[in-house]
Amino acid sequence: SERVLQDLGWSKLLRVLADLAMTTRGVERAHNLPFLESEDAVRLSFARIQESRQLIKEELPLALGGIEDVGVFLHRASKGAILAAPEILACGQLIRAAADIRKFLRSVADAAPLVSEYAEGLPALAPLASRIQSTIQPNGLIRDDASYELQMYREQTRSLHRQMKRKIESYLGDHQVEDILQDQFYSVRGERYVLPIKSSERSKMPGIVHNASNSGQTIFVEPQVLVPLGNELTIAQSCVSEEEEKVLAEFSSDIGEHAQALEKALSILAELDVIQASAKLA
Repeated sequence: SERVLQDLGWSKLLRVLADLAMTTRGVERAHNLPFLESEDAVRLSFARIQESRQLIKEELPLALGGIEDVGVFLHRASKGAILAAPEILACGQLIRAAADIRKFLRSVADAAPLVSEYAEGLPALAPLASRIQSTIQPNGLIRDDASYELQMYREQTRSLHRQMKRKIESYLGDHQVEDILQDQFYSVRGERYVLPIKSSERSKMPGIVHNASNSGQTIFVEPQVLVPLGNELTIAQSCVSEEEEKVLAEFSSDIGEHAQALEKALSILAELDVIQASAKLA
């Protein structure tokens, strides 16, 4: 009854237990851990905890850190949505953890037979995790070599940036242009390289006006000679975006295909998390 649980300080105990859990779902499960009412259930729980205690004693704890609750991402991917790069990376971390823990549990089956039973419910998708982690960097950016086309278009954009930078820097050292500049610098507005031109000298700098200062005394002009390069850059960047979308779509499809197994893995890892947290508390 609630009265008995209150007298036992059950909710306080669960808060302490939850503080020792390492995953989001593990913390949630610990907070809502049911009070076992049958002797068999208690003995089985104690046996699992004892196995986990022994693994910890032998410095063989489960590597549960860094596993996010990616349930929402898995659901969206299963419905055909294209996930963002950081979302795919988070799913990749779950896939890697599930594969690694599955392998680890199998290796300690003799020492921890009850805990190792959980290995069978974890998917062995290490190759998918490797592909994700070798394609998407920790900062969420897709590597150049994710595809031949992506590498080609990115190199094209870098080359165009270098050409545009050289051309616009040449204006800063041009004595004929020096008098019409408001300041000796250039800036980038919407991927377009622009110069700060005095409004009164606008006619002396052919090109496209992209912005103006609050005072109206300065306008930011993309020199006409840079316009064709700027157009090429816009096209190249569009191609880069399309290739990145293809990479994300492929990974999202793979994740969606295994969404059910990965959702099950989240639950299993949460249960293992609570067992290990119980062992630490014990």
